[in-house]
Amino acid sequence: MHRRMPMLAAVVTVSLLQGCVLFDMHRASEDRRLTVTHVEGSGLQVTSRNGSIEVVADDSVDEVIVDVHLTCGGSSAAQAKERLQAAIVVIERDTSRMLTIRPEFPGGPQNNDGANITVRLPGAVGASLSTSNGRVTTRGLAGALVVDTSNGRVIVDDHDGEARIHTSNGRIEVRELSGSLDARTSNGKVHVALTDDAPGPIHVRSSNGSILAIVGAAFLGRIDFDTSNGRVKVTGSEARLVRERISGGDGYAVVGAADGPQSMLDTSNGSIELHILN
Repeated sequence: MHRRMPMLAAVVTVSLLQGCVLFDMHRASEDRRLTVTHVEGSGLQVTSRNGSIEVVADDSVDEVIVDVHLTCGGSSAAQAKERLQAAIVVIERDTSRMLTIRPEFPGGPQNNDGANITVRLPGAVGASLSTSNGRVTTRGLAGALVVDTSNGRVIVDDHDGEARIHTSNGRIEVRELSGSLDARTSNGKVHVALTDDAPGPIHVRSSNGSILAIVGAAFLGRIDFDTSNGRVKVTGSEARLVRERISGGDGYAVVGAADGPQSMLDTSNGSIELHILN
């Protein structure tokens, strides 16, 4: 059974936004800071809506610090403020030590309800981050990472482990990834850079955007390319390029050894570049 932990900080600011917005709704917003004890080696799950998520591993802190910009809608300014006062940010840890963070809105979420959530903590092993409308940023995490946003950019920096990333409309940037990658966006560029010791594989798909993948010395296997409107090129180390065949927007390259895992770079509209480091 989940155990709800008490909120540990008070409201910092409250700002009311006057006037009618979408669906004649008014909005009220405030910033909250909460803290909770860090558990070494534990995972993290953050769920939001209509807002961004940022998670940063910071060795200068010894606890989990959660900053939330919370927004609630209402049919009047008074109702929006009342709903905001009743909204809570849940922080709880289950029996597997997984830390869960999510906003809860009175009567269930309405159209203008949302939260921007920033988490700083000493580290996390495994993370699942989901928001319905906003960017997601991570830095310095480890383990299996899952990111899902319906509309926003995703940036993953210095991740020690595998990553699965999905956004329906936004650019994906992955830097210093040591594990495998599955990245998909319906509209946006994808730039991927693996660490030198990352063997892959990588699977990247965009329906509208260019793809750049940079792989290091440990990367092995065949990479298939497919674009309906753009060019494909392979650059970098010729010594590690075992075989290459490209015709128009299709082709493949074998890097290091043919018996490695199979990778794919696929976009319907944009160029594809694979850059091989020594």
